[in-house]
Amino acid sequence: MAAIDTDDDVESRADACSAGDPPPRKRRKPLNSLEDVRAEMTRIYWALRHDEMPQDKGKTLVYVLGQVVQVFKAEQSGEGELAALLNEVRERLKK
Repeated sequence: MAAIDTDDDVESRADACSAGDPPPRKRRKPLNSLEDVRAEMTRIYWALRHDEMPQDKGKTLVYVLGQVVQVFKAEQSGEGELAALLNEVRERLKK
């Protein structure tokens, strides 16, 4: 059976107060339009060109942004799930 350490070494405890402040979080840029997504893709492109971002991270971010573009396009064309559901409800109400 494993021995349990019953000694409490106060000096070895982590002191939350001495850890300092966490690094400040960067502000997130809203992606509310295709123009916002385009600007973010451009920022990632230039970061990759200047070796300021790992290539695999850049590829992942651009892929995700591409998915966001697809969502915007689906919403604009009325192909979203809510639009389909709304059309179904309207059809049922007509009967």
